[in-house]
Amino acid sequence: MRRYRDERCLSQEYMASKLGISQSTYQKIETGRVNVTKERLIEIANILGKEMEDFLPNSRKNTIDKSDIDALKEIIALQATEIKELKLLLSQKA
Repeated sequence: MRRYRDERCLSQEYMASKLGISQSTYQKIETGRVNVTKERLIEIANILGKEMEDFLPNSRKNTIDKSDIDALKEIIALQATEIKELKLLLSQKA
């Protein structure tokens, strides 16, 4: 939850105000010290522009399989190649 909030550059105070609760209560939700209802989780997901399933630990969305890892490795390799090409272009211009 915090990662998604940080991605959107939102404060705990902002989240709490949107939910109509105190900042300390929101902090307890975020740290897992307070259980939330499905409805509250949907509210939080909506504010953060996510789906409720993004917050569920056993959700298929939160798992990475071998094909995902292979795709990520390919993307990283392509980006590394692009970086090398850009560095070469920059050195030629200098």
